[in-house]
Amino acid sequence: MGWGEMIFTSIDRLASNPDSRGPGIHLDDNSWQWYYYPKDSILAADQAKLQFNVGHNTIKITPSWGYQQFAGIDLIPEGVDITPKGSQYATPIIALRAPDATSSIVTPMGEGAKWVPSLFKSAALGTAGTLTFNLTAPSSGTYRMRIFGWNPGSTAAALEIKEGSTVLATANLPAKADSTGSDVLSASFSLSSGAHALVLSGANASVDYVQLVREVVGAVEPGEIAATYTLAQNYPNPFNPATTINFSIAKATNVKLVVFNILGQQVAQLVNDKLAAGAHTVVFNANSMATGVYFYRLEAGSFVDVKKMLLLK
Repeated sequence: MGWGEMIFTSIDRLASNPDSRGPGIHLDDNSWQWYYYPKDSILAADQAKLQFNVGHNTIKITPSWGYQQFAGIDLIPEGVDITPKGSQYATPIIALRAPDATSSIVTPMGEGAKWVPSLFKSAALGTAGTLTFNLTAPSSGTYRMRIFGWNPGSTAAALEIKEGSTVLATANLPAKADSTGSDVLSASFSLSSGAHALVLSGANASVDYVQLVREVVGAVEPGEIAATYTLAQNYPNPFNPATTINFSIAKATNVKLVVFNILGQQVAQLVNDKLAAGAHTVVFNANSMATGVYFYRLEAGSFVDVKKMLLLK
C-alpha cells in the first residue's frame, strides 16, 4: 500500500476503506491461513531485501497496529511453481516455525490451551512422560515450581518433580474439559545454589511452560503491621484472564482500587471499602475484557500509586 506494511485486512474493513485490501479479506478472525507474497507484490524499492546471500540471514517480523499471530514462514525460491498444494502454496526451500525463532517479543501466557500454547509449542506428557529442565538456582533456599498446563481428563493429573532419583515435590494439575489451562504451584523443596536438572513427570497432561519460584518467609511479631504503603506489580503480568494484585497499608483507612483502560476510562472497581492495616491481596479477573494495556490505581488516605498491566488473550 506504499507505507511499508504488509496488509492482511479482514472483510469488515472493506466498507470503511475499500482500497485497503489484503489477502485476509475473507479470513475469519479465529482461523489460520497461509498467505503468499510474491516478490513483485513488494514495493520496488524494497524488493532487493528479499535477495538472500549464502550463509546466515535474519528475518524479522515487526507488528504495526494489527493483532495477527504468526506460526511460521516458508521461503520459496523465485520462479518456483506456486500452485496451491495441500495447505501450502509450494514446497519451501526453507521452512521456519515459531520454535525456530532466536528471539521473540511474544510473552508466555498462562492460558495453556492445547491449540494456542505460549510460543506456539507445548509438551504432552502422554501416559508416562518426563520433561527435563536445566537451570541455575541463584542462591540456596526454598523453592516451588510454578506449572502452566492443560489437563483434559476428568480427574486431577498428579505431577512429580525429581532431581536424579530424589523426589523433591508434587503438584496436581486440575482437570479442565474446556481446553483452558491451569496455573499451579508445587509443594516447596530445597535447592542449593548452582546448576540443577529438574525432571517433571506425569501423565494425561500438556505442559506449556514452568517457572522456578523462590519462597521467602518473613517473621512477624504478634500485633506487628505493615509500616508503609505499597502497591506491588500484578502477577502474572502479562496475564490471561486473571492476575493477582498485592498491596499493603500502614493503618486502617478507606481504600479504593480501580482499573482503567488506556483511554483513562474506569473499567473495574476492585476495592472500595475501609480496610485494616497490613497486607491485602485482590484477584482481578478480566475474562470479559479485550486484549490491551490497563492501569490499576490504589488510593489509601493520602497515598496514591498507579501501575500498568497487560492482558493478552
